[in-house]
Amino acid sequence: MGIMVVSASGIRNSDWLPGTGKPDCYCTVKSAEQGRELFRTKILNDQLAPMWNEEARLIGYKTGESLEFEVWDKDLITSESLGKVTLSPDDFAQEGWNGQLKLTEAGDGIDSAFLNVKIKMPDQDYPKGPSNEFEVTVEKQQGESLGLDLDLQDGTYCLVKTVDDGPLQQYNEQVKPTEQIKPGDFVISVNGETTPKAMLRTFRGEHKFTMTVRRSTTVYVLVDIQNSDEGTPGLEFPTEPVGEWLCIKGLQNEGWGKSLNDGCEDSSAKFQVGDRIAALAGASNAGEVRDKLAHVSGKTPMRLLRILPKE
Repeated sequence: MGIMVVSASGIRNSDWLPGTGKPDCYCTVKSAEQGRELFRTKILNDQLAPMWNEEARLIGYKTGESLEFEVWDKDLITSESLGKVTLSPDDFAQEGWNGQLKLTEAGDGIDSAFLNVKIKMPDQDYPKGPSNEFEVTVEKQQGESLGLDLDLQDGTYCLVKTVDDGPLQQYNEQVKPTEQIKPGDFVISVNGETTPKAMLRTFRGEHKFTMTVRRSTTVYVLVDIQNSDEGTPGLEFPTEPVGEWLCIKGLQNEGWGKSLNDGCEDSSAKFQVGDRIAALAGASNAGEVRDKLAHVSGKTPMRLLRILPKE
């Protein structure tokens, strides 16, 4: 049996220990029943979203055993667990596995820690993973609420803030998790309309909707804000931010945002237009995040929400 430990995300709440370095991460794979370690990835230093993409054969695995995955932060002397998850053989014994697993015991207040893994059975390839983009079709009655709260502030897509009582919640209860619409998803079209204002008019004026939905991902950045850049993000925000996430509407040619982007070779680790700053120094909503950005200094960890590219 073959396995690939792909990546992890959400493993460190950015409110923890602000100003310190990032964790040095590795992942172990064990037999859940016997506790035998079957595989261990290499250590990736200073990573808030480690991408191992490491593949191995689980030579010591015995048919019928569950697999326990655990992500660790390697310290000087010991290692600290950042979360774990157990995968039952019922989930992979027939066709393998390719998907995201939610980590438990990831720390107080951490509810978005995930591990991406692939498993292939003997003489098989890895199964195809869930798509980043999918369609949702629902209907509502006259005067009924769809149960969808949206953020339209980036001017390109509609970000799902919440899914409440209504036809969409009923739809979610009837489909697989990979087909559910969730907070953090982006609605990119509704009945063929592709601008936020046109999509909103469609939601208000029609009763049957076919939505194209795309998933988001979490990106972690550690910004080193020098005294000369303090109070100058170099990022453009809405005049009246709403919701939990602060939308980046534009990039300026000054400030610590530009310094981060100029010094970063990996384009995926740069600030991008349309990103949402999802967590910062205890701020609970977009307005508080914007206010705090005017006063932060030194090494400041930030968690961004970003739409995934089309496959």
